Amino acid sequence: MHRSVGDIEETVTVSGASPVVDIQNVEQRAVMDREVIDNIPTGKSLTSYGLLVPGMVGAESCGTTLSHVAINMIPREGANAFSGALFTTFGLPGLHADNLDADLRERGLESATKLERNFTIAPSFGGPIVEDRLWFWVNHTTNFADLQAPGVFHALDPGAFVFMPDPSRPGIDASTAREHGCRTRC
Repeated sequence: MHRSVGDIEETVTVSGASPVVDIQNVEQRAVMDREVIDNIPTGKSLTSYGLLVPGMVGAESCGTTLSHVAINMIPREGANAFSGALFTTFGLPGLHADNLDADLRERGLESATKLERNFTIAPSFGGPIVEDRLWFWVNHTTNFADLQAPGVFHALDPGAFVFMPDPSRPGIDASTAREHGCRTRC
């Protein structure tokens, strides 16, 4: 092989190893800072925060029952002055959109999911029990998310052998979540 001045020689070494994949453990951790908690529209339900973790699936549309989720959070504490807060959200049926189009109607879907009621109310309050020594903080959250499922109706006659829907009485998927807590600190 003939080389001249100025030739560049380069060696490339390629090595590979199989990536380590844990097929036994399904645990996933996620940290949500105050900015995420304040800006993502979750309804401020603790279980709704679990749905922000990639791959998480909830059992219900709101107030989900996530039985394998553990939440470690730093809550508010009382202080030497009484204080409180109120958080609330709501949705109105007129603000609820649907994707019912001509194609879905042709395939037999007569209505889309409709909103019956959706609201959250979350008051909290705290303060001193013994000044400079013992404080408390209490909170409560109630969330209602009731949806009218498309094509689901009560029976015209519940005792009939053959089901006949009563279009004047749509079926409602009622979801209620309540969370409360009390924290003291010395």
